[in-house]
Amino acid sequence: MTLRHPPHGSTPNGSPIHHAAVATPNGRANTTTLAESAVARCDGVGRTYGTGDRAVVAVYDATCVVSARDRVAIIGPSGSGKSTLLHLLAGLETPSAGQISWPALDGHPRDGAHRVGLVFQAPTLIPSMTVLENVELPMLLTDTPAREASDRARAALDLLDLDGLRRDLPQELSGGQAQRVVIARVLAARPRLILADEPTSQLDRTTADHVAHVLIQVSDEIDAALVVATHDHAIGGRMHTIWPMHDGRLHPATTRQFAAAQTDRSLIDTSATRHHTEGDHT
Repeated sequence: MTLRHPPHGSTPNGSPIHHAAVATPNGRANTTTLAESAVARCDGVGRTYGTGDRAVVAVYDATCVVSARDRVAIIGPSGSGKSTLLHLLAGLETPSAGQISWPALDGHPRDGAHRVGLVFQAPTLIPSMTVLENVELPMLLTDTPAREASDRARAALDLLDLDGLRRDLPQELSGGQAQRVVIARVLAARPRLILADEPTSQLDRTTADHVAHVLIQVSDEIDAALVVATHDHAIGGRMHTIWPMHDGRLHPATTRQFAAAQTDRSLIDTSATRHHTEGDHT
């Protein structure tokens, strides 16, 4: 998808762009403004399902930039539009309004191997394949040598403490184990943008913290941007930037604003311990 960009720092209608701000050692924000460095960029993006009286606006006028090595948490209640925004950023859905581009990826995510990796909230493992085969598959489908694919898959499984389950089938796994296998599959492919939809929703506190650590660690090692949609404030607090989302509207905020945002019950589901097993329908 080739799109003309509006002037740096503004959308087509002149409104400001929200950039993922990374905290620097002196406490001041280092804001990325160069459009060409953006791994993903949304300019006034909207997504509506249905028409007329039955129309449902899942995402409304979202404007944001995700640059290389950004760490962003999108936090909001179920139905707030988090999953839809991730799917838009992944190029899986087409916006009903506005523009999405991926300048640093040199094209649409679907046009190149391993540009974007998406951890779906719903189970996506192939039942007839072992855990190891599930993790290897995306790499093999994009012509990664079999030996390299196996080595990378084993390394990703080891990082997530799944090395003992390589020969198991998906139906032999718990929900939390299956979720970690899906994460391993994305990390092994080494994408430039990692999008994770509620990656810790079925995990206990200790395992969730470990998974968050691995996501950040691997993102650092491969210079990937990381965007996580979550209800979990402990996971969100590990990211450089928090974007609260409510009723399809994105409300960018830095981590310094997060403590104040937690008190606004209309914007954020404040249950840090309750994990949701249902996916956002919008």
